Order: sequence, then C-alpha cells, then structure tokens
Amino acid sequence: MTDSELIYLVSSAGHPNYGDELIAASWLRYLADARPDARVWLDCNNPGRAAVMLAGIHPHLHVTDTFWRVAGQVHGDDHEKAHARARALTSRLGTPREDLGLMLAGTASSIHLLGGGYLTTRWPMNLLLLTIASQLHRDHRVPVHMTGAGLLPMDAADRRIVSEALGDLSHGDVRDAESAAAFGLPLGADDALLGLANGALRVDPRPSPDAMVLLQGDVHDAALMADAVDLSVQALREAGLGGTTLGIIESVPPDDTRHLDRIREAWGAATRLYSFSEIWTHGLPVRAGQTWITSRFHHHLLAAAHGARGIAVNTGLGYYRVKHASISRLGSGWGLAQVGEPWPAPSASADFPARARKAAADRVALAERIYPPQARARRRFGR
Repeated sequence: MTDSELIYLVSSAGHPNYGDELIAASWLRYLADARPDARVWLDCNNPGRAAVMLAGIHPHLHVTDTFWRVAGQVHGDDHEKAHARARALTSRLGTPREDLGLMLAGTASSIHLLGGGYLTTRWPMNLLLLTIASQLHRDHRVPVHMTGAGLLPMDAADRRIVSEALGDLSHGDVRDAESAAAFGLPLGADDALLGLANGALRVDPRPSPDAMVLLQGDVHDAALMADAVDLSVQALREAGLGGTTLGIIESVPPDDTRHLDRIREAWGAATRLYSFSEIWTHGLPVRAGQTWITSRFHHHLLAAAHGARGIAVNTGLGYYRVKHASISRLGSGWGLAQVGEPWPAPSASADFPARARKAAADRVALAERIYPPQARARRRFGR
C-alpha cells in the first residue's frame, strides 16, 4: 500500500437515513485507523448532505455521486437494456458529464459497495450500481467488494442480471440467510455492527425514556402504520409503561414524524421527540432497561444489542420481513408484530448483547481482511 491508494466506497448515504449514515461512518472510522493515508471517495446519492454528516471522520474523504448519476441516466422499464447501457457507458464513456468520475473510479485500488438494503428490486435503479462496479472490474481489474448487503426481494429477471455482476466480486457477503441462499454468497452480518465495535455508533449519555417508539413514515402503507400507532400504545401500556414519558425516534427526516401527532394524542402523556439531527449530534438514546417498538431494522438491531426489549413491527412487506427475521435468527429475542394480527408482548434475549458483540468483532475481522491495517500506529482521526 502506498500513499496513492484510492479506496472507492459506494453507499446510499446522505438521504439521510440513520442506518445508512451509520454504516458509512463505521467504514470511514475503520479506514481512518487502518488506512489514514489513503484517498477515500464515497459515491452516494446525496453527496452534499453526506459531506456534512461524515466530515472529519477520515482525513482524506471526498464525496461524489458518479455511480448514482450514471444509474439515473440509463435507468428505465427495460432492465436488460438499462444494464447493457450502463456497461457500455462505463467501458467506452460518453455520458458525457460523468466521464471524469468514471475515469477516476477506474483508477481505484478497490471498489466497495457498503452494506444496507438498497440493492433490491424495490429500487431497480440501484441495482445498476453493481453493474457499473462489475464493468470497472472487467475493464481495469479493480477488485470489487460487497459487504453486509440485503438483496431481497429480487424478481427473477433482476436476479439474473445481478448474479452476473456478483460473479465479479473479490469478496461478497450478505446479512440475511435468504439472500445467501438465493445468490450463493456467504452469510455475514449487517455492517452497522462494525460501528458497534469501533465507536462510530455513539450512544447518547443523557437520561432517556424507558419507552421508545419509531414508526416510520415511508415505504409502509400509511393507513396500516397509523393502526400500528394504536397497537404500539396498547402494547406499551400493557407492558406497564403507561403514563411515563415516551421517546419518539426520527431516523429518516421528516418522514418519521408523519404519525407524530397521532402518537402524542394516543399516548396521552409526556413525549420526547429525538430528531435525526439530535441523534446524529448526540448519539442514539438507547440503553438496557428500555422497551422499544420499531418498524426500522437498524433500531431493532442496535436497541437489542444494548439490552433493550422490544417488538419489531411490519405491515406485510416482504422487504421488512426478511430484514427483521435476520435479527431474530441472530437471537435478538424480540417479538415480530404484524399489523392485523395479534401482537406479542415486548421481549428480549439476555445473551443477545454478547452475540452482537461477537458479530461486531467478526465485522472487524472482515474489515481487516479487506483493508489490512498499516504496520505503523496512527492517531485516530475525526469524530
């Protein structure tokens, strides 16, 4: 490794969405320790916001959106045609606005698609990111890595296209058993666990409520999620938390405040809103002894990892069924609730924090295999 090393990361950071931002921050924190002299480029769909949120973590971070812009340029209803066009533009250029960015990516020491749930049929444009990386490998022999991905649901046509691109990976692993079985990839874990190990995941040290709720305002059917508000309030009261202060979490601003008024009215007692900006600044208000009800995957994972009991909520979406089931299989001990069916009581597994720490250590070991640390010790840089 020389000082000219160029590490090219691809993610869905910058929306913002707490889980995606944490994953990007976790890898940047690792690289700040292991490869502080490298030039790191993060290619994401909202580079301006990402540059603000991730500033200072790695000393040589640059942020762009080349892959995302090329994907947006070629995306269309005919997926086969779109992926063929993406390969042609990546190989022969002619975008023409993104040519310099593609040329830069072709000089990278490696390309790394960071983990998350953004590579599924639900967002077919995003699948073009894999194809672009695959073509850069074919043309320039750039090693391509993919870690902690959730690849389902995936329809049959997209599965064929994605499988071709996955064949060019130097390393690839996924975070759920269904994705592993569908694509023949190793089962790993979610990349946010890297942040649990290296400090990118920050916990708010201030006192926090015993009852916490996060019922998102995107992806799910709004009417069903409104029903989930009433069911969540009922579950928390039955757990003996009625009349206490209710913490309300915003992971995706402003979407996750869509049901804020309904939650406050239904709760009928004090509430405390934790905005995304506050959480990103001060840390996630999570601790043992809390009870969480959340529809979001990463808050299920991270709250359970800190010893909280809870319920994971779904409204019938296969996308979230796979996600939450992966944490249940890891042993979170949380109940899985489906709107329209009887809900379980909040629960937890006493040994899940230890299991999560083991999974986090495994993520560190993976990071060290992909990016072996420099021999000489370096002072940690950034936040």
